[in-house]
Amino acid sequence: MKEILRYILFLVLASILFTSCEDFFEGYELPRDNPLDINYNAPYSGENVLIEFDSYKITEDTNGDGIINPGEDIVLDICLKNTGEENAIGVKAKIECKSIIILTFSSFNYMYYGNIKAKEKAWSLEDNYFNMHLKVNYPGIDSVQIPIKVFISDVKDNQWEDVFYITVYSED
Repeated sequence: MKEILRYILFLVLASILFTSCEDFFEGYELPRDNPLDINYNAPYSGENVLIEFDSYKITEDTNGDGIINPGEDIVLDICLKNTGEENAIGVKAKIECKSIIILTFSSFNYMYYGNIKAKEKAWSLEDNYFNMHLKVNYPGIDSVQIPIKVFISDVKDNQWEDVFYITVYSED
């Protein structure tokens, strides 16, 4: 008798392990509100989301003084904020700089921010900062502002653009 009960228990466990749990709940609408769930289907339109540039920080510069000087290599991290009423899902950004002052500009294709809650800010999730080499060809100028354009998108391919400025100070 014990052998038969073990065999039945084995069959029940095997059928549970090798069958989707949804089969046991057929006819019920299961919530899919976990963004990590591959079948995630929570409503997300992105219509009430507005992602903007918030701030930047210099994570590295050649002389380590935290001030952008001519001829330096710098690494920037940027912070984004969601000023909308809805949480943003799967936010990523890339930047572009077309200033003649920037000698070289490199970055990963995108910086990833993950989900940004409504009215909150986020720094990039990984150490994939934007790298720049600066060369200022204007001797005698105390400071120069360089425009940086930010292209932002989310999983619904909603897109936003913003501009911020970094200031390069003379070494004097």
